[in-house]
Amino acid sequence: MTLSLLYNLNSNIKDIDMENCKKCGLSFNANDMKDGLCKDCELLNNALKYDTKTKKNIFEVTVVDVQMPFLSMVIFMIKWVLASIPAFLILFFIGLVIAGIAGGILGIR
Repeated sequence: MTLSLLYNLNSNIKDIDMENCKKCGLSFNANDMKDGLCKDCELLNNALKYDTKTKKNIFEVTVVDVQMPFLSMVIFMIKWVLASIPAFLILFFIGLVIAGIAGGILGIR
């Protein structure tokens, strides 16, 4: 009984038309393939663009929605504000130095 069951499983597996993906090389059911590519490689090809100037691949992603609990969002925004304080201080001192140099060159007191 067990031997005939295994034979039936093996014969069913052999009956499935398998095909290798042209890009990743993995075997998939031929019915699930499109133009010789598996579904994942097909999606990757649609998202992938090639920049001829930099000769690099470009992935374009569109974020549609971010689901985040309200309290987590508030904590994130507080951290964001606290992290921006040093950046504003640095920009302020850079502006102060530039204004001092410009004032010195123009002779403004």
